[in-house]
Amino acid sequence: MISGLQNKAVRDLAWVIMSPSLIAKQKGWPMVEPAITSDWISEWLMALDDEPEPLICHLQQESSHFLGTYFESLWAFYLNAMPHIDLIARNLQVRTRKKTIGEFDFIIFDHKQNQFIHQEIAIKFYLGIGKPNQHPFTDGQNLWYGPQCRDRLDLKMNKMLNSQIHLSTTEFGKRALQTLNIDTVKTQLVVRGYLFTPQTHR
Repeated sequence: MISGLQNKAVRDLAWVIMSPSLIAKQKGWPMVEPAITSDWISEWLMALDDEPEPLICHLQQESSHFLGTYFESLWAFYLNAMPHIDLIARNLQVRTRKKTIGEFDFIIFDHKQNQFIHQEIAIKFYLGIGKPNQHPFTDGQNLWYGPQCRDRLDLKMNKMLNSQIHLSTTEFGKRALQTLNIDTVKTQLVVRGYLFTPQTHR
């Protein structure tokens, strides 16, 4: 379906929504599964492709042209369009008296689940160095590197799983949520991107 869309921004939006998660679903990991099989999604994207002005205007409001910001903006547009989702906050900062210690990427309310949800999102591209058949996160042999050597998939996932998604359980995270009259949230991850392997590993 994505290849049939004419507008580049709409194609990017479709990829953000419909592409598979970068990380394999593991027991105990919080994940979000967009309703990509919904007829509403396909019809909405095709209609948006015919009249893409709302999406283009939305994207033009961003002052940053970094890939991560573009990804966040596309995801925000998708959330705002979902009939059962209310987008409560985006990039909600968590501060002590002296500094910012983190932020909630998105806070939404899902009317189907009748629940507030904290979504952490990321888009990443990694090159695998090591044995291709080993577990990509923790074995220490098959490491996945980003454009900068300090950007590795295992380090990113450790940060997301052990720190970022637990922000709502911290003292200052709870205080930030209370400013929105929210006591508890469910946590989810939305991770998109590609894993590349050297040609000799294929």
